[in-house]
Amino acid sequence: PPVEPEPVAAVAQEELPALHSLLIFSRPAGASVKVNDREAGQTPVAVRDLTSGRHRIELNKPGYETLSRQLFLPLQEPLPVYELQQAPRTVAVTSQPGGATVLHGTQVLGQTPLLVESLPEGSHQLRILAYGYEGQELEVEVSTLRGTSRHVELAAVTGTIIVATVPVGCRIYVDRVFKGISEPDENSRLNRSRPFEIANLMPGTRRVEVEHPNHPDRHEQTVDLPRGETVPVPFRLWIFERRVALVDGQTEFGMLISRNELGDIVLATSPTERKTILEEQIHEMTVLSPDEARAMLEEASAPPPSPEPLPPDEEPGFEAGDDFWQMRPPPSPQANGGDSGQLYSAEELMRTIRSSTATELARQFRDQAISVRGRPTSIRTESMRAHIWFGRNIRCVMDRDEYDRISDGLRRAMEGDREITVTGQASTHADIITLREARISLPPPPSPPPSETPTGW
Repeated sequence: PPVEPEPVAAVAQEELPALHSLLIFSRPAGASVKVNDREAGQTPVAVRDLTSGRHRIELNKPGYETLSRQLFLPLQEPLPVYELQQAPRTVAVTSQPGGATVLHGTQVLGQTPLLVESLPEGSHQLRILAYGYEGQELEVEVSTLRGTSRHVELAAVTGTIIVATVPVGCRIYVDRVFKGISEPDENSRLNRSRPFEIANLMPGTRRVEVEHPNHPDRHEQTVDLPRGETVPVPFRLWIFERRVALVDGQTEFGMLISRNELGDIVLATSPTERKTILEEQIHEMTVLSPDEARAMLEEASAPPPSPEPLPPDEEPGFEAGDDFWQMRPPPSPQANGGDSGQLYSAEELMRTIRSSTATELARQFRDQAISVRGRPTSIRTESMRAHIWFGRNIRCVMDRDEYDRISDGLRRAMEGDREITVTGQASTHADIITLREARISLPPPPSPPPSETPTGW
């Protein structure tokens, strides 16, 4: 019969002891920790591999009294944050804002938050200084019985300007001094910058300017900066900065406004027109160089070219004869619109724009001299030019010096709800008609009411 193996005696395995961890916090942080007289680090600290049972912890920090505790593991609840008590003969100084300099006489003691241990017993006068803030005198008492804590709130003597730009990449100036370049906001899908803070500015009227490499002009705002205040200054520019080639062979140019997680974009093709382009419609999107963008902007803004010189028999004002050129009267203004061209009311022209395609507008108005009569809805000025708008579709661009010359009369006309007439050379872009080299005819001031002659005279 087969021999059965002898049973093997079970080997008793020794049970390992349970191990525990401690999380130790203190206020203030940075206290040295000892557990059972062994260094464990500085608070906040995690101490591991502690056996069950009783343990002793000790916290030490210069300028504070030693804190000792007895613990029994495992704990029934987490440890509290241990509050360290200031040692006698110490002074703790904090301030808002932090980082202020603390002086005792001419001696610099340090920067807030600061724990001073070097002062003798008695009363002392400290001075707290920070750039852009009023200094404060602080009287402290050094005691042999307890520590002293003091906090000061410093009053600002300067102000802060916060600039945000659309698009990003704008150079920012305050009072013509370069301050920096606006940077993208990583938390936004929009083509806008994160807030750019310019602190420690003296109160008063401040001139804030921005410029973009893709645009030749600086854009400016004048702001009143109160003492101790923060003033937001937003800028919204329109530039050419993207070329979007579409799968149907067309190409769009403009400024990227936003892009979603699916790749769809919103493109500003003019200062007032936006187009949504789906990801599947896009073949390729590239960034324009500053030179390309400026060339496109100049082309879109340029006045029409001068006409080619005509041969003598076609030159206006002359007609050909057998032996000489005879003067003939020029065409009448009714035949070609004269210097002012065809006159439109602003309402009539806006209806035409809304009912026409961009191609139809270009064929009808581009390079034509026209006049527009109506009530302006907004005026925007730049360093070299002024822009007068009728609604969102008619823009009139004129020289800034000429605008300054008539600005008072223009303002009175607008306040009096009276119409003005603007004449210029028309160019078109999308659904906007622009009159360049614009000239403005202001309405005559209203006549005063006739005075009544007193009876009996």
